Amino acid sequence: MEPVTVVQVYLEKTAFTFDKPFTYLLPAEMEAKPGCRVLAPFGAGNARRQGMVWAVEQQLPVPGMKAVLELLDEAPVLDQRQRELALFLSKRTFTPVFECVRAILPRAMTLLVQRQYRLTAPALQSQGEDLTQPQQALLSRLRQAETPEQLDKLVLAQLAQQDPAMEELIALGLVEQLGITRRKVGDKTQKMLRLTRRYLEHPEEFSLSPKQKAVAEFLRPMEGAAEGEILYFCGVTSVVLKGLEQKGAAIRYEKRIDRIPKTRREQYPNPEDVVLSPAQQQVFQGLKEWMEDPAPQAALLYGVTGSGKTLIYQKLIHHALSQGKQALLLVPEISLTPQMVQRFQSCYGNRVALMHSGLSQGEQLDEYRRVQEGRADVGIGTRSAVFLPFSNLGVIILDEEGEASYKSSDYAPRYHAREVAKFRAAQQNCLVLLGSATPSVESYYYAQKGIYHLFTLKERYTGSVLPQVYLVDQKQELMQGNTGSVSRILAQQIRINLERKEQTILLFNRRGYYTVSRCEDCGKAVNCPNCDVPLTYHKDNGRMMCHYCGYSVRPQSRCPSCGSDRLRLSGAGTQKLEEELANLFPEARLLRLDTDATSARYSLEEALAAFQRQEYDILLGTQMIAKGLDFPQVTLVGVLNADQGLYAPDFRGAERVFDLLTQVVGRSGRAGKPGRAFLQSYQPDHPVVQYGANQDFEGFYREEIAARKLLLYPPFCDLCVVGFSAQKEQIVRSGALAMMELLKETVSNHPGVAFKALGPMQRRVYRLQNRYRLQILLKCHNQAPFRRFLRDALERSGKDKRFRGVTVTVDFNGAVEA
Repeated sequence: MEPVTVVQVYLEKTAFTFDKPFTYLLPAEMEAKPGCRVLAPFGAGNARRQGMVWAVEQQLPVPGMKAVLELLDEAPVLDQRQRELALFLSKRTFTPVFECVRAILPRAMTLLVQRQYRLTAPALQSQGEDLTQPQQALLSRLRQAETPEQLDKLVLAQLAQQDPAMEELIALGLVEQLGITRRKVGDKTQKMLRLTRRYLEHPEEFSLSPKQKAVAEFLRPMEGAAEGEILYFCGVTSVVLKGLEQKGAAIRYEKRIDRIPKTRREQYPNPEDVVLSPAQQQVFQGLKEWMEDPAPQAALLYGVTGSGKTLIYQKLIHHALSQGKQALLLVPEISLTPQMVQRFQSCYGNRVALMHSGLSQGEQLDEYRRVQEGRADVGIGTRSAVFLPFSNLGVIILDEEGEASYKSSDYAPRYHAREVAKFRAAQQNCLVLLGSATPSVESYYYAQKGIYHLFTLKERYTGSVLPQVYLVDQKQELMQGNTGSVSRILAQQIRINLERKEQTILLFNRRGYYTVSRCEDCGKAVNCPNCDVPLTYHKDNGRMMCHYCGYSVRPQSRCPSCGSDRLRLSGAGTQKLEEELANLFPEARLLRLDTDATSARYSLEEALAAFQRQEYDILLGTQMIAKGLDFPQVTLVGVLNADQGLYAPDFRGAERVFDLLTQVVGRSGRAGKPGRAFLQSYQPDHPVVQYGANQDFEGFYREEIAARKLLLYPPFCDLCVVGFSAQKEQIVRSGALAMMELLKETVSNHPGVAFKALGPMQRRVYRLQNRYRLQILLKCHNQAPFRRFLRDALERSGKDKRFRGVTVTVDFNGAVEA
């Protein structure tokens, strides 16, 4: 018996507990390689599912082995390293491998398989003798369909009604399901024209009009030109081009072109011309030595705001490129990409690739391919940019590495960009540099322990000093009759800045106009019908909106709980504060930046550029304006609600508040002019507010690390959040309690595995998108033995009837919503 070619395939829509490579026969006419996607039959019903080939092997044929239906890629879309990364993500995040593949690839490369149906030859010839009456009647209706679209519509309608006759006709082979595959986003192409070889060698054989000759002379020195350019430069119409093609003198064809993201080009000094301070030079030399080490390395650069960390990034990236290597720079917010991209494009032009969710899917696809094809050496972007397919990295940099946005917790795979960066650095033996003025508690702890190399910058680069910070007690403001959002002293300072023609940044980390609509009779808020959260009033569109599921409704006149007409809107958001500021400072040019104001494409980039050009006096915004931005004329910062987040149900709540205060204060006084900052607080004596006001990271760290050690929180353990959701409250509670039992039963089979389980407990938003949510918190060590134990427990849950209708998720070191 001769061996046959088989492929090992990871399939889509497979639960993690059953995820494994499935073996399929590869038809002789297909030449699949590892990293190619295929369409394969799965299960008793032979459902057509996408998958990725992981290995191609030779083995003896096995009776009944299913064969690949269709090869979807002519060439591999993932190389060996990327497939290793997908396996790493799968094991670390408890996510099916094919879902990890989708996370690595840009969304535009997703393949859509559209179901279509047709009547087979037996169905067209059948007289119906062997069919039941319902089957005969349905087949007769299907035959009357005049177009394939009508047939598809009819079949799908019957399947949606769970018509047994329809399912039986498919099982009998009288109706066949086809799969039409197409990419989610196609290529952008340009119509081109070039001269034929025959014309170039024997132009005398062609009889061309004067205009056609003019076009031919225009095309002669080049391999081809865009039709639009030819029409413009030659002053002809498309009829002339068509005539050239008809006479055999030219060939029309299409050429793929890139969709280039819109960016502003600003002039920045060349990295070679940048003069570092002695402290910066010492840091750069130390980091460069670790860059050149043949083994992978990790370092933490802790530098105060304005200390010039970006200049060191620039020097390191320039050094990597000079060595023939590539570089990847991650930023936590889309708002930080414009200034970073401008800085690097000024030096490296189109060798810089950009990646973030604000780009269109087509732009993301083309930027990804520019990296894949070696046409870009520097990548800049947010969390997803960590997957850009660089093959020769010299350095990976995470700016503001402690930001929560680097952690994906809403969708699988629930990864942290920092962990992915370290894995890629290990693959390519390069340096991972974590930079921040407020490093995460975990990273600073590892640096103190020597796991990361620690570098520090304690002074600002320009010689300017950190801004003077003032605390404003809002309780006193209320007692003295000021019920507005802006304290009297802050308003006075804003007027001074307006007189000096200097700029002001105001942070108010809450969107919308009014944040709640509450009944004065029963006291209940008007909540989203799908989620357990109050609706927020947005004046821009005049609607009450849910910031979780997107539900919106016109403001109601009666309380949905008791029917009272005494509903009162209260609580302020950025939209209301914008109106309040306009009344206080009618002469000021005010710019509001939040996700509502920047929903249009490129609106964020344009707004930041306008503020940079001093077209606005005051910038009001949410946390997107708090970090990393560099505006030389900003000399005043105001934080209008410094207490927000202090009592968030997350052990990182204090860290988040400290980071936000420290970062936004650092936006002031960065270009030599003295800066000042005012923090409005109802608890100005709170230690976190005090540490933020004093820009005292070490003090905050000492107090925070002691608390975490006492309470056993990271970095002294890992937190594994096992989440449960279901449409019925009783079902989700039953599933969570069953998991607690399974954990206790399973651990006896895994000696040496230790953990502490807390829960089940409700998540902060108990009902989200009409699903009830619970969680179990496991304090553990995220190492191979614990992961084997947890996988064992999850596999048991997959066979347990108590988990029917329950979605189970696993998230390591994400937000703890308790």
